[in-house]
Amino acid sequence: MRLNSNLVGVRTLLVLGMAATISAGCTDDMTEPSSGASVQIAQGAAVRTTLGDTVRLSASVLDGQGQPVPGAVVRWTSAEETVARVDASGLVVAVSAGSTTVTATTAAGASADLIVTVGPIRKVDDRTSLTALYEATDGPSWTENEGWLTDAPLGTWHGVQTDDQGRVTGISLSSNNLTGEMPRELGNLASLQRLDLGENDLTGEIPPELGKLANLVWLSLHSNDLTGDMPRELGNLASLQRLDLGENDLTGEIPPELGNLANLHYLDLFYNALTGEIPPELSNLANLQELYLGRNDLTGEMPPGLGNLANLHYLDLFSNDLTGELPPELGNLANLRSLYLHSNDLTGELPPELGNLANLEAMNWDGNAGLCAPGTRQFIDF
Repeated sequence: MRLNSNLVGVRTLLVLGMAATISAGCTDDMTEPSSGASVQIAQGAAVRTTLGDTVRLSASVLDGQGQPVPGAVVRWTSAEETVARVDASGLVVAVSAGSTTVTATTAAGASADLIVTVGPIRKVDDRTSLTALYEATDGPSWTENEGWLTDAPLGTWHGVQTDDQGRVTGISLSSNNLTGEMPRELGNLASLQRLDLGENDLTGEIPPELGKLANLVWLSLHSNDLTGDMPRELGNLASLQRLDLGENDLTGEIPPELGNLANLHYLDLFYNALTGEIPPELSNLANLQELYLGRNDLTGEMPPGLGNLANLHYLDLFSNDLTGELPPELGNLANLRSLYLHSNDLTGELPPELGNLANLEAMNWDGNAGLCAPGTRQFIDF
């Protein structure tokens, strides 16, 4: 959140970990004001902030006629640094709950005070986050919305699951006529394990705040109209086992951070408009069983490291712009059942190592003008 430099008065920071910045307006070249000078702090007499947040203060030095003194600087101090400390540029860091006086002083002794009050971290309850979802996606027009926005326990709201403490653990609203954009407040549902909003009419970008859902196991947003790049923050979801973003309008490259999802079993990015090369980091997904990247605009060669995915059953890369020869490492995929490579620009011959795939049931490499396999058909259905 960026605040304008001429904004005066009390500011409450509601977003954890984000700095509200206001231009400090000081330089290294000090101009000494004349007698009768005064100091004016742009933020007024008081500022409220939240534990862990920052606020940047700015001050003007005025001469005896009330005119700004060019190049004049002030020294910032805090009376209680255990509550909030301030550096030479006027950046206040909230340390603990309480109040302190922050003072801006000139070399000649003119000064002005401001009270900084630090409050505890504001807890956002799950009801607030669900309300934001309802309002952002036209809840009154949902196919089913029983219980929503009532005082009833959240676990009785249609499609909501809760634990013994009443915290939301699941939201299952697929095929429920949700429209509009997903609200960022979904990232505040700290206990959420399953989020299924597939087969709706959601638009806009995937909120990067979803990357804060440390307990999320299942994320399904398939068959919507989502746009924009995939947020790299999804790579923070260490517990995630299923990521289904297929059949949207996502663009940009596949974030290499997805390679951090060590528990991922299922990755579906089918039928989007993703570009760039397949990140070699996907080769780190040792538990991956199904990988669907078909019907995108992916380019470059297949990473040989895909042959390290020992648990992979389904590999679907058809209808892209992949080039080069097939890596012989694919022959290491002992559990592979389906391999779809058709409609690309692959070249060379099928590696003989593919003959090691004893569990392969279906393979298609049709539509690759430069790819050949003497004596075999282009589509094999075992």
